[in-house]
Amino acid sequence: MIDHLSSSPTTVNKKRQFKNIRLQAMLESGKLPVFELSGKFPVFAKDMQFKSTVLQAIEQERPVLAPKVLLMGELKESGFQQRQWLIQREGQFIQVSELLYRVAEQINGEHTLREIAERVTETTDWIVKGTHVRQIIHSKLIPMGIVLAADGSVVAPTVAGITDWKRSPLTLNARVRLISPRILDPITGVLQVFFTPFVLVPVLVTIVLAHIWLYFVHGLTMSLRNVLYTPGGLLLVLAVMLISNIFHEFGHASAIRYGGGRARGIGAGIYLVYPVFYTDLTDSYRLGRLARVRTDLGGFYFHFIFELGIIAYTLISRNDFLLIIVALIDLDIIYQCMPFVRFDGYWTLADLTGIPDFYSQMVPFVLSVLRIPALQGTKLPDLKPWVKVIFTCYSVSSVFVIGYLLTAMVIYEPALVVTTWGALFAQRTAFAAARMTHDVAGMVLPGVQVVLLILPLLGNVYILTNIGAKVLGTILKLSKHFLPQWSRVGALCAAGIVALVLFLQVPQLPFVDGFGVPSTKPVDGITCDHLEHSTEHIHIHLAIYVKSQPVTIPSDIGRPSTCFYWLHTHRTDGVIHLEAPATAAYTLGQFLDIWAQSKQMLVLTSTSLLDNPLNGHELVTWVSQDGQPAQRYTGNVGDLVLQGHQIITLAYDSPNVNPVTYFDWRNSSAGG
Repeated sequence: MIDHLSSSPTTVNKKRQFKNIRLQAMLESGKLPVFELSGKFPVFAKDMQFKSTVLQAIEQERPVLAPKVLLMGELKESGFQQRQWLIQREGQFIQVSELLYRVAEQINGEHTLREIAERVTETTDWIVKGTHVRQIIHSKLIPMGIVLAADGSVVAPTVAGITDWKRSPLTLNARVRLISPRILDPITGVLQVFFTPFVLVPVLVTIVLAHIWLYFVHGLTMSLRNVLYTPGGLLLVLAVMLISNIFHEFGHASAIRYGGGRARGIGAGIYLVYPVFYTDLTDSYRLGRLARVRTDLGGFYFHFIFELGIIAYTLISRNDFLLIIVALIDLDIIYQCMPFVRFDGYWTLADLTGIPDFYSQMVPFVLSVLRIPALQGTKLPDLKPWVKVIFTCYSVSSVFVIGYLLTAMVIYEPALVVTTWGALFAQRTAFAAARMTHDVAGMVLPGVQVVLLILPLLGNVYILTNIGAKVLGTILKLSKHFLPQWSRVGALCAAGIVALVLFLQVPQLPFVDGFGVPSTKPVDGITCDHLEHSTEHIHIHLAIYVKSQPVTIPSDIGRPSTCFYWLHTHRTDGVIHLEAPATAAYTLGQFLDIWAQSKQMLVLTSTSLLDNPLNGHELVTWVSQDGQPAQRYTGNVGDLVLQGHQIITLAYDSPNVNPVTYFDWRNSSAGG
């Protein structure tokens, strides 16, 4: 990321003498401003001799650059009308004018302010003095964190544009370098041959032909089937995808090496909440536009080369198991081309236009375009006309696209929570089933899928929390700034937004009881999952009579709006659908308990049936299997094991009711 800081030159061209109005006025009035002279007390002077002594003392200061500050040079082929220069501070770039850069260039802890001024005067078009250099250092370079303060500390940047990246949710965090330049340089020295024209052109042609063969001739159906039906197949696919992503990073490193730069390492970090690989391409800012774009696209190029390796393996081994990975890599490339997130497509567009980083410079750009006095902040230097048009279109489209995505994220977050919640229980069940059969791969895969399920949910929560806090904070600040007496109104508006979102969203969450929403908690070990299972799929018919009157079995038992219990009903025809992820002994008591929770009523307890007392009354249970004559069941009703095409009759104080022995399965919700 590159952070922008403009500078208002305190000097003029050699064709005219520099004039510091404030300092000149103080000199003429016989008063010298307060200076910090290495911890000495402030000094005021009335005689010129003493003034001269103080100025000489000031000019003997020897400023020192802050740690981890590197001078990177001119930003080549930028989208700005004036030349721009780059200074790196703690891995981040600060964009400055040439004057600030030339002053920083002379700071080494040995040169005095006077010597710095003399060297800048000799090598540039400015005439500066030691006092001017000191003013530049204290008003610009120290606040930027580029130069150490008088006490040797580094000032935390407070200028707009520097602090934003630290709070941005789109920043790569927790970076860990995995491959150092010492190891990387020999490898990229060899791999850069792929970017030479006599290799690049044939490889690109082969990539196109290979994709035509894959998608229009061979197909992916068999590969997908093999992956899904092979134990541990998905784990193998994930492992190969991980290797391909590392090879992708070698593409960036090799591309910058071919262009004359050097990658400073390959590492891993956290983007939002997702683990990702990255390549330190700091040197790319010293390269021209073509070299920067080549570096941005080098990862895609190496991804395609990796695909060629998979296709070649398939043709040689006649085993198309891995071909599905080619499609997954292609989807990943398309995803990374999105220009609204800091992926490869974003940086490619930025380097094409010559704007180092769209998001970090968007606010300064808006301030430079609107030029509203009330809006304070750093303004962007003038852009080239065609770049300004592109940046304007990008800024407007970003507002609409990101606004739409955030709105959709808020609206569909409950659905994502519900889906994730149900899927997590499904993975728990799959893990339990695999453990029973001692399937190691089957136990590992649910753990991996749990992580993959949780990450999108955490990412959304992180983004919404981060942006929501900024929006609410902005409302409060604006209310205090423009309407100080209405600051409480801003607070009420912020609280109102939070309350509205909670009111609309919380009742939809699966683990929130009350609000008139049936609970979706597990019942007797049976969970409410997002999808219906098919490992065990049977149908049972239940008929209940109370005092010789038939009782209607409600529809949608075990089917709240967000998930499915393994035991549930669809219609009021009394058909129980048993759709479980594993074969086991499921009982009538489990279904009746799900009925009780779904409809928030008492169905069968130790003392009652549908609010009718059992003590002193007769409850008879009949079971008919596959149209056979009904047999009386004398055990505990709740322990009755359910079986396919079973017909169960419960008769409460109904001596004249005959057990049901026939049911039309085909014309019921069972469908056969």
